[in-house]
Amino acid sequence: MRRYLYIVLIFSFLFDRAGGQVFPANGSLLNYRVVGFSFPGAKNVRYKLEIASGDQETVKAFNDNIINSVLCLRNRSIVTVPQFGVSYTWRVVYMDKSGKPIRTTGLNHFATGYPPSVDTTLNRLRVIEPAVQHKDAYVFVDATGVLYDMSGHPVWYLPEHTGQGDFSQIRDLKKSAFGTITFLKGSRIYEISYDAQILWEKPGNSSVDKKLDTINNLYHHEISRLANGHYMVMGSETLLCKFPDREDSTFVIFTGNAKALAPHSYGKVPFGTIVEFDKEGKILWSWETAKYVMQSDLIYNETRNSLADLHDNSFFFDEKNKTVYVSFKGVSRVIKIKYPGGEVLNAYGIKYGNNSNLKNVLDMQENRYLLFCGQHACRRSAGGELYLFDNGCNLQAPSHIAFFEEPKSGDTLKKTWEYVCRTDDLGQEIGVQTNSGGGNVMELPDGSVFASMGYQCNKVFIINRKKEVLWSAVSEKWDAAGANWKVIPSYRSSIISAEQLKKMIWQSQK
Repeated sequence: MRRYLYIVLIFSFLFDRAGGQVFPANGSLLNYRVVGFSFPGAKNVRYKLEIASGDQETVKAFNDNIINSVLCLRNRSIVTVPQFGVSYTWRVVYMDKSGKPIRTTGLNHFATGYPPSVDTTLNRLRVIEPAVQHKDAYVFVDATGVLYDMSGHPVWYLPEHTGQGDFSQIRDLKKSAFGTITFLKGSRIYEISYDAQILWEKPGNSSVDKKLDTINNLYHHEISRLANGHYMVMGSETLLCKFPDREDSTFVIFTGNAKALAPHSYGKVPFGTIVEFDKEGKILWSWETAKYVMQSDLIYNETRNSLADLHDNSFFFDEKNKTVYVSFKGVSRVIKIKYPGGEVLNAYGIKYGNNSNLKNVLDMQENRYLLFCGQHACRRSAGGELYLFDNGCNLQAPSHIAFFEEPKSGDTLKKTWEYVCRTDDLGQEIGVQTNSGGGNVMELPDGSVFASMGYQCNKVFIINRKKEVLWSAVSEKWDAAGANWKVIPSYRSSIISAEQLKKMIWQSQK
């Protein structure tokens, strides 16, 4: 009995009770291959993490199937297991400083899921140019809801049961500064952990304002979690507008009784909002594009005789300088507003006027303000430049990336750098180079640029300022009928570093 109590006292002293949780939990089904293993800590010991393939129940069977053995200085380690759709068994050996085993944990079991999104016979990210730099980065692709390594191997997936709505409706899947993942799916906003637990959501049928059209998606295009922990998202607002007729050439938002108007003289026009929520879903700030449109030159846009394309499709909150950039693809306009006041500080792009001869986007090439057209994903660089993904205005103009220096006064941008996107390296015919929509661009810490070419191409690549391609790939889906691979249309893609992935993994275990 004394010997038994002595052993118990030794292990009570040796092991740190503060770190008693085990991850992955026994019996877990994981939606990832890059696994954060955590186990009880101990004092004055070293650890050896052992992983075996299969669901092993005996020590002998476990030893016969070990596929990885990792020495750990701490009571946790990140290890990539080889496959999805496979069972694994793991344990930890506690050793003294000389490497002599002290004790061994029991056998723990987990499996990795295998949805169609990670079945590489159905969907794949095909690498065109192997990574020269950023070899340890990872890429989210909206179209598949999958995170890939730079060799094109899937390492994480968004389970189809996460959230509501069609799985194909995923947009703006990306990491947050808090080690979480945010995205839009259908008409809802989501924030999830690495293990796909829903941390925060906002349904599309909640009302930001009585005027909001909740029939359409309330939230669209972009969602960002801010440094203060709040959420900023684009919303929809459909308003009744009176169109010009013979007696009245004024285009106005109508707030009176619609029955007083002739049926042909008014109609519903989609506008946008930008809304900031706190964790409780309370609205802290909002901005309406309709108010800007009615006070700007956009009222002279010749498309007003039909349902004018005045929706906003991208925003960027420059939190340091308290300004918000808003992109309007349909009228090739980016505006800069003051936060929180909402005053418009500047407007860049196409200029309209009462005597303008701009009747449609094909007439825009002669406009002296045309530095971009049909753009997506406006952002501000570390050096203070405005940059965006330019989809191009017509069938001859290819998509490209453009950086601009903002003026100290006036509204004329100075282009400082651009790159014309390529599609001739895709190995298949995809039609014209110009995209109908989607696409985005992100400046990386070393000054290079990550870009996604959007719906039509869905090519993703990294390029440096010398215009050297550092990596490129394309998302494809197997077409059984045609017995070939075809490009998967995708709204956006985003990139994360190995350190950012590591933060997401450990954050999910808190």
